[in-house]
Amino acid sequence: METPDSKLARLLHNAAGVADDRANDLPLGFDTRMVALWRSSRAGEWSDFSRFLRRVTVLSAAIMLVSSVFAVRQLSDDENDEDSSWNAYAIADNAIQTELPQ
Repeated sequence: METPDSKLARLLHNAAGVADDRANDLPLGFDTRMVALWRSSRAGEWSDFSRFLRRVTVLSAAIMLVSSVFAVRQLSDDENDEDSSWNAYAIADNAIQTELPQ
């Protein structure tokens, strides 16, 4: 019965006698086409990423615009209700004055 070591030795001996002609089996320009396809696939990943960044930028600009509009509207409402803010200040000032002894 053959041992695994003798089987391995026989396989290695047979493999050593085989000439390596597979490197010349590729058609002309095959490696160049593979590199070109690989590079074009990588460019697609960057275009997807840049499209994502553009969408995030547009969305964040829209959010900033909406929040700015609401902030300006709130400031203009505060300017129109100037008396109510002064009244609130007067009430708070009066409460502070009455609580603190002079």
